[in-house]
Amino acid sequence: MAYAVITPENERQKLLRWAEWAKANDVVDEYLVVLKTIHFRLSFEPLEWGEPRYTLHALGLTVFFGTFRMLNVWYGVDEDDCRVFVKLFQFRGDYPQGKPPDGKE
Repeated sequence: MAYAVITPENERQKLLRWAEWAKANDVVDEYLVVLKTIHFRLSFEPLEWGEPRYTLHALGLTVFFGTFRMLNVWYGVDEDDCRVFVKLFQFRGDYPQGKPPDGKE
């Protein structure tokens, strides 16, 4: 069963800015693989992929931290409604090709 993945507009815009950086730095193919892999994991394996960090009992969410290659993602999982709420994408500081100018988030 697939989970619905809900990503805030500000995070989607950030990913688009990072895509421009990836193009300019000749890592766009890897960036796309990372985004597709993360989306698959959030859609089909959110409980198995990330590391549980804390629970928001009032909201019925478990918050996870996941990482794949150049990106980290904080997300909450509502198991009852099969929804994943992305909180934040972070560009890893240890990525060998550097990071986007606003990658400090």
